[in-house]
Amino acid sequence: MAPTYQTCGACGAVQYFQRPFCATCGAEDLAEAQAEGRGEIAAATLLHRAPSREMADRVPYEIVLVDLPEGFRVMAHGPGGCVPGQAVILSEDADGLLRATKTEGRA
Repeated sequence: MAPTYQTCGACGAVQYFQRPFCATCGAEDLAEAQAEGRGEIAAATLLHRAPSREMADRVPYEIVLVDLPEGFRVMAHGPGGCVPGQAVILSEDADGLLRATKTEGRA
């Protein structure tokens, strides 16, 4: 499942983190929408050190920032070897974390 986001009916702003109000204008006129789930890598980094004991079995792992055409950026786990401009598809893991999968070409 691709990420859900909110759009403001008052000012048209898009926000990824769910809030009871628009972070741009403060209005409460928000609508929820589902992103298509396709995006483009903005940045990628490979982590070799776990931030906690729970993550120790996952190193090394890649974290990517993905720009979506709906107008927001998300952080996700990458498949490894991602570069800026790489096209990806986002999905949600069973644990609720976003995962990026490479596709051919640029987004």
